[in-house]
Amino acid sequence: MSCHAMTVIKNMWPEFSATEKDFRNPSQEFLMRFYELFFDECAILELRMQTPSDVLYPESLNDTLPIISTTAFLSYISSHIKGPQFGLEDIIDPNPKKTWKLLENFTNYIIYVDAHAGKYSLIAYENATQAANEKEELTKEIDEIKEKLNEIAIRKTESASELKK
Repeated sequence: MSCHAMTVIKNMWPEFSATEKDFRNPSQEFLMRFYELFFDECAILELRMQTPSDVLYPESLNDTLPIISTTAFLSYISSHIKGPQFGLEDIIDPNPKKTWKLLENFTNYIIYVDAHAGKYSLIAYENATQAANEKEELTKEIDEIKEKLNEIAIRKTESASELKK
Protein backbone atom coordinates (compact mmCIF):
# COMPACT_ATOMS: atom_id res chain seq x y z
CA MET A 1 0.00 0.00 0.00
CA SER A 2 1.28 3.43 -0.76
CA CYS A 3 2.60 5.55 2.08
CA HIS A 4 -0.03 8.15 1.17
CA ALA A 5 -2.91 5.76 1.77
CA MET A 6 -1.46 4.54 5.07
CA THR A 7 -0.98 8.14 6.21
CA VAL A 8 -4.55 9.00 5.21
CA ILE A 9 -5.89 5.99 7.11
CA LYS A 10 -3.88 6.86 10.23
CA ASN A 11 -5.03 10.50 10.03
CA MET A 12 -8.67 9.56 9.52
CA TRP A 13 -8.77 7.00 12.27
CA PRO A 14 -6.03 7.50 14.85
CA GLU A 15 -7.71 4.89 17.07
CA PHE A 16 -7.29 2.30 14.31
CA SER A 17 -4.10 0.53 15.26
CA ALA A 18 -2.62 -0.90 12.10
CA THR A 19 0.93 -1.78 11.25
CA GLU A 20 2.48 -2.20 7.85
CA LYS A 21 2.35 -5.95 8.50
CA ASP A 22 -1.46 -5.74 8.84
CA PHE A 23 -1.63 -4.19 5.39
CA ARG A 24 0.88 -6.59 3.85
CA ASN A 25 -0.83 -9.69 5.22
CA PRO A 26 -4.41 -8.66 6.06
CA SER A 27 -6.58 -10.90 8.21
CA GLN A 28 -10.35 -11.15 8.11
CA GLU A 29 -10.62 -9.47 11.54
CA PHE A 30 -8.38 -6.59 10.45
CA LEU A 31 -10.43 -6.02 7.30
CA MET A 32 -13.77 -6.16 9.11
CA ARG A 33 -12.51 -3.53 11.60
CA PHE A 34 -11.36 -1.34 8.71
CA TYR A 35 -14.67 -1.72 6.87
CA GLU A 36 -16.63 -0.85 10.02
CA LEU A 37 -14.63 2.39 10.26
CA PHE A 38 -15.22 2.97 6.56
CA PHE A 39 -18.98 2.60 7.07
CA ASP A 40 -18.89 4.97 10.05
CA GLU A 41 -16.95 7.54 8.04
CA CYS A 42 -19.44 7.30 5.19
CA ALA A 43 -22.26 7.78 7.74
CA ILE A 44 -23.71 4.43 6.80
CA LEU A 45 -25.86 2.88 9.42
CA GLU A 46 -24.87 -0.49 10.73
CA LEU A 47 -25.41 -3.04 8.01
CA ARG A 48 -27.36 -5.90 9.46
CA MET A 49 -29.35 -8.47 7.63
CA GLN A 50 -32.41 -9.83 9.37
CA THR A 51 -32.11 -13.44 10.43
CA PRO A 52 -34.95 -15.45 8.88
CA SER A 53 -37.40 -16.68 11.49
CA ASP A 54 -37.45 -20.25 10.23
CA VAL A 55 -33.71 -20.87 10.78
CA LEU A 56 -33.10 -23.73 13.18
CA TYR A 57 -29.90 -22.28 14.71
CA PRO A 58 -29.95 -18.49 14.16
CA GLU A 59 -26.78 -18.02 16.23
CA SER A 60 -24.90 -19.86 13.51
CA LEU A 61 -25.52 -16.85 11.24
CA ASN A 62 -24.05 -14.28 13.65
CA ASP A 63 -20.62 -14.44 12.01
CA THR A 64 -21.85 -14.94 8.46
CA LEU A 65 -24.45 -12.20 8.02
CA PRO A 66 -22.10 -9.25 8.74
CA ILE A 67 -19.63 -10.61 6.18
CA ILE A 68 -22.35 -11.06 3.56
CA SER A 69 -23.83 -7.60 4.11
CA THR A 70 -20.38 -5.99 4.09
CA THR A 71 -19.54 -7.80 0.87
CA ALA A 72 -22.80 -6.71 -0.76
CA PHE A 73 -22.28 -3.06 0.10
CA LEU A 74 -18.59 -2.90 -0.78
CA SER A 75 -19.12 -4.70 -4.08
CA TYR A 76 -21.76 -2.06 -4.89
CA ILE A 77 -19.32 0.76 -4.02
CA SER A 78 -16.43 -0.82 -5.92
CA SER A 79 -18.61 -1.29 -9.01
CA HIS A 80 -19.04 2.49 -9.15
CA ILE A 81 -15.41 3.49 -8.70
CA LYS A 82 -12.45 2.59 -10.88
CA GLY A 83 -10.32 -0.26 -9.65
CA PRO A 84 -10.65 -3.90 -8.69
CA GLN A 85 -14.09 -5.29 -7.97
CA PHE A 86 -14.85 -6.37 -4.42
CA GLY A 87 -16.00 -9.91 -3.72
CA LEU A 88 -16.51 -12.30 -0.84
CA GLU A 89 -13.00 -13.68 -1.29
CA ASP A 90 -11.64 -10.22 -0.42
CA ILE A 91 -12.78 -10.75 3.16
CA ILE A 92 -12.46 -14.50 3.55
CA ASP A 93 -9.12 -15.04 1.79
CA PRO A 94 -7.69 -11.60 0.95
CA ASN A 95 -4.95 -11.15 -1.62
CA PRO A 96 -2.54 -8.56 -0.14
CA LYS A 97 -1.96 -6.63 -3.39
CA LYS A 98 -5.66 -6.47 -4.24
CA THR A 99 -6.50 -5.56 -0.64
CA TRP A 100 -4.03 -2.67 -0.76
CA LYS A 101 -5.63 -1.36 -3.93
CA LEU A 102 -9.14 -1.75 -2.50
CA LEU A 103 -8.25 0.01 0.74
CA GLU A 104 -6.59 2.79 -1.22
CA ASN A 105 -9.68 3.16 -3.43
CA PHE A 106 -11.99 3.23 -0.41
CA THR A 107 -9.89 5.87 1.36
CA ASN A 108 -9.83 7.96 -1.84
CA TYR A 109 -13.62 7.57 -2.00
CA ILE A 110 -13.91 8.95 1.54
CA ILE A 111 -11.64 11.88 0.68
CA TYR A 112 -13.75 12.61 -2.41
CA VAL A 113 -17.02 12.41 -0.46
CA ASP A 114 -15.65 14.67 2.30
CA ALA A 115 -14.46 17.20 -0.26
CA HIS A 116 -17.81 17.31 -2.04
CA ALA A 117 -20.19 16.78 0.89
CA GLY A 118 -20.82 20.49 1.40
CA LYS A 119 -21.70 21.02 -2.25
CA TYR A 120 -24.15 18.11 -2.27
CA SER A 121 -25.64 19.15 1.07
CA LEU A 122 -26.30 22.61 -0.35
CA ILE A 123 -27.94 21.13 -3.45
CA ALA A 124 -30.08 18.83 -1.28
CA TYR A 125 -31.09 21.79 0.92
CA GLU A 126 -32.02 23.90 -2.10
CA ASN A 127 -34.04 21.04 -3.58
CA ALA A 128 -35.84 20.49 -0.28
CA THR A 129 -36.59 24.22 0.06
CA GLN A 130 -37.90 24.37 -3.50
CA ALA A 131 -40.08 21.29 -2.93
CA ALA A 132 -41.48 22.80 0.28
CA ASN A 133 -42.30 26.06 -1.52
CA GLU A 134 -44.00 24.20 -4.37
CA LYS A 135 -46.00 22.16 -1.88
CA GLU A 136 -47.11 25.33 -0.11
CA GLU A 137 -48.21 26.91 -3.41
CA LEU A 138 -50.10 23.78 -4.45
CA THR A 139 -51.78 23.59 -1.05
CA LYS A 140 -52.96 27.20 -1.48
CA GLU A 141 -54.31 26.41 -4.95
CA ILE A 142 -56.13 23.35 -3.63
CA ASP A 143 -57.66 25.42 -0.81
CA GLU A 144 -58.82 28.07 -3.31
CA ILE A 145 -60.40 25.41 -5.52
CA LYS A 146 -62.15 23.83 -2.52
CA GLU A 147 -63.46 27.25 -1.50
CA LYS A 148 -64.83 27.87 -5.02
CA LEU A 149 -66.45 24.42 -5.07
CA ASN A 150 -68.07 25.12 -1.70
CA GLU A 151 -69.40 28.48 -2.98
CA ILE A 152 -70.85 26.75 -6.06
CA ALA A 153 -72.46 24.07 -3.90
CA ILE A 154 -73.97 26.73 -1.61
CA ARG A 155 -75.37 28.65 -4.60
CA LYS A 156 -76.87 25.46 -6.02
CA THR A 157 -78.59 24.61 -2.74
CA GLU A 158 -79.84 28.19 -2.39
CA SER A 159 -81.20 28.22 -5.97
CA ALA A 160 -82.77 24.78 -5.47
CA SER A 161 -84.49 25.97 -2.28
CA GLU A 162 -85.77 29.13 -4.07
CA LEU A 163 -87.25 27.01 -6.88
CA LYS A 164 -89.14 24.91 -4.37
CA LYS A 165 -90.83 28.00 -2.97
